[in-house]
Amino acid sequence: MKIDEVFKYTLSQIMLEEKWEDQSRAKYADGTPVKVKRALQVFNTYDLQEEFPIGSIRPVPLHNAIKEILWIWQKRSTNTKDLGLKIWDAWADENGRIKGCYADMVKRPVVMSDKWEEGLSPLFVKCLDKDMPVYGFKNQTDFLLYEITHNPSSRRMVASMFNPETNNIKPLQECAFQIQLSVKNGFLHMVLYQRSCDFITAFLWNTAQYAALLMMFAHHAGLKPGKFSHFIGDCHVYDRHEKQAMELLSRDLNFPKPEVSIHPRMELLGFYDFTYKDFMIENYEPGESIKFEVAI
Repeated sequence: MKIDEVFKYTLSQIMLEEKWEDQSRAKYADGTPVKVKRALQVFNTYDLQEEFPIGSIRPVPLHNAIKEILWIWQKRSTNTKDLGLKIWDAWADENGRIKGCYADMVKRPVVMSDKWEEGLSPLFVKCLDKDMPVYGFKNQTDFLLYEITHNPSSRRMVASMFNPETNNIKPLQECAFQIQLSVKNGFLHMVLYQRSCDFITAFLWNTAQYAALLMMFAHHAGLKPGKFSHFIGDCHVYDRHEKQAMELLSRDLNFPKPEVSIHPRMELLGFYDFTYKDFMIENYEPGESIKFEVAI
């Protein structure tokens, strides 16, 4: 599997770095600041017609990863109670919300025109410092779904969670923050831009969940999932994960090739009908699980 080869190679390059760099933001539970080794500008492409990029070098809970991606892009919720996982609890407020990031960014309206066109909705937003009637989509998900079905040759199918006006006040800065979709010859392709990746804990999770998102978007539009390209600005390993890194680097990659597919019940249904249970995985026999101390 290419994903396991990518994981092992990138991890080896990170660990070859000569020293640990101090990182002032993230800390362990005991208050100790983390130290990291880093590899910059990591880029890889996976062809979903050849394999689904779910790593076997250690287990990836695909259904949980898909729960999170649906929470952000389908439910567009920032309430951790709607997620059903504990992964963001440390960043949530007393009401279980992480306001201002992820789904709140996806919920931003997309302005398309100052004139009404079929399929667009009236929006009440400040556009170019002027209050004016504009039309478009009430969120970025609906924009992408419309474009891949109605304007497949568009080169503007971009959705971003980056917002320079609020980046300094978000309780959680999005790591995977932008996607770009392209349609060509009946295939839907995706590029994921990720600013930062805690490599051992998050890389396989993020890769699998966004490959699944590509499959869901493609299914909605009656397209085939094509190439998923993943760019990461900063891949790093924390100092207290060094032992686990060495363990993973020692593992052989003699795993069977897993198969990931969409349940037949989705044949006539679309993106908003998906649940995590609609992804079927067969022949998945990953290596042993491994535990990590999470830094916040």
